[in-house]
Formats: sequence, structure tokens, C-alpha cells
Amino acid sequence: MADRPKTVLIVEDEVDWREQIFRESLENEGLIVFTAATYDESIELIDQHAFDLAVVDLNLTNVPGNTQGAQVMRYIRDRQDTRIIVVSGSRERNQKQIEDIDYVAFIEKDSFDIVAFVQVVREIIEMN
Repeated sequence: MADRPKTVLIVEDEVDWREQIFRESLENEGLIVFTAATYDESIELIDQHAFDLAVVDLNLTNVPGNTQGAQVMRYIRDRQDTRIIVVSGSRERNQKQIEDIDYVAFIEKDSFDIVAFVQVVREIIEMN
């Protein structure tokens, strides 16, 4: 990748997705990965670190209609020049919640492919 290690923030409430899928695959790419399971944890990390990329689950509580992930993305947008990947079950069901957010990719959990995910992250990181 580039000269200095790139940093990624993962905001995901489901531990398997956060740790085994996202964190491990990105650390294997040589990225420095920070993780948060909740809105509050993510805000604390955003206030303490600058990130090259954020991978944010749209629904952080498994409660239908929850908008905490979108709130995290808006918080990032207002404070940092960080590229954002949105993660959610379905883009179609959730497009309205994120129409005002400038994100670079949308990853659907319903059809998730780890190889494609890592490739998308590589491409975005190389753009920085």
C-alpha cells in the first residue's frame, strides 16, 4: 500500500462481522484497524484519531429503522476527510437513510463476498 500504514475504523455491532470478518481481513492487508461496537465508542475514536477509511454498519442495534450508523457517518463527514463504506443488509431498503452521505461504496451483508470487500478497500485506500 502506501508509505505510512493506513488506518481504518470499523463500526459494527455484530462481533463476528466486526472482529473475524472485517478486522482480520483488513489487518491481513497491513492496515491499522480500530473497532467500535456502538455509536458512543465510535464517536470517542473519531475524536481521538484521523482515519483514512471508515466501514460503518448502518444499523448498530438490530432494531429496524435504527439510524445510529447514519449518525456516525454524518459525524465523520463533519469532522474528517475520511472515505466511508456503508455496510447493511440491503441497499434498496436503506438508501433513504444515507442519501445525504457521501460514501464511496455500499457493501450488502445479504450478498457479502470477502474477496470483493478486500478489493474494494484496497482500491479506496490506494486513492488516498
